[in-house]
Amino acid sequence: MLPGCGCASKITAIVCVPGGAHPSYAQGYYKRDNAFYIAWDKISRERETFLTWMKANVLEKGPEAFAVHARRSKIAAE
Repeated sequence: MLPGCGCASKITAIVCVPGGAHPSYAQGYYKRDNAFYIAWDKISRERETFLTWMKANVLEKGPEAFAVHARRSKIAAE
């Protein structure tokens, strides 16, 4: 339960996901991935490029792919 949020009846789980804020940062845990932000500018400019990226990097991959990426981000931040 999150006191004072008025949404406690809607929250069913809280999950710890290391690297879950990527490509942004989590203060004290890991840094912002500036290279990704630069690449994302080009990826997100055109709908077809964006959809191709989403298919290859999100829709056709499972959570284990994110876990590998999160470990790399953690190592890079150290």
